[in-house]
This record gives sequence, structure tokens and C-alpha cells, in this order.
Amino acid sequence: MKAAAMIDTTLGQLVDAEPALKRLADRPFAPRVGYLLAKLLTAVKAETAAFHTERQRLAERLGTTRDATAEERPTMGPTVLEIPTHQFGAFADGVADLMAAPVGLAFAPFDLHNLGDVPISAADIALLGPLVTLNGTE
Repeated sequence: MKAAAMIDTTLGQLVDAEPALKRLADRPFAPRVGYLLAKLLTAVKAETAAFHTERQRLAERLGTTRDATAEERPTMGPTVLEIPTHQFGAFADGVADLMAAPVGLAFAPFDLHNLGDVPISAADIALLGPLVTLNGTE
């Protein structure tokens, strides 16, 4: 029996890869390719949502809230969560720990040959990292 394909990565790599994967998934593709990208994006979003939740909890634990200024209110709402200077190190260490957390996605890396002639930037390929392969090579 063949072992299930797996992408071994970190939460930080997924956080970095998500915008590039979304840009790629926003393009029109044949149904099979679109389906593969949508499934991968859904799995990545589930993992990155957990990262954002945990980062927010860390910020709430270490930070303080204050009333937003008139300039901040339109984008940030009525209050702003700030990390005090004396907590910067603890917050940065906590986020670094979250980013380093290992993640295994039960997917085979997406083969970039599936894109056909659709262009993709080298920068996006670099961001996608372990989520993609080129004809079965990593």
C-alpha cells in the first residue's frame, strides 16, 4: 500500500506562503487544477487561522488596550491593542515559537507543471516553498 503524500513544513512557512497561494488560486484554471489549488489553499488557511488566533491570544496576554485615535478608528475600530516596550521580547519570542511549529499537510506538493503556460513569479515560487514541486522534484 502506498503511503499518503505529505507536505512537511512549519507554520511560519504557511503564513508566508498563503498570500502567494491565494494569488495563484485567484486565477482561472481547468477544473482539476483549480480543485487541487482550492483544496491546498483551504488546508493552508485552516493552519494559518490557528496561527492568527494564537498570536492574538499572545498579544492580549502581553498587551494593553487603549482608545483609538481619530486616525486609527476607521481601520482599527474603537480600541487598539498595544504591546508595551518591556513585553516586545516576550511577544517576539512567542511569535517565533508559533512560526517554528511543525505542520504536516496530508497533500502532495502541487506540481507547477499543472499551471501550463500560466506565469508565476520567482518570488511567489520562493514563498510557496514546500507546497510546490516541479515535475516531482523538490
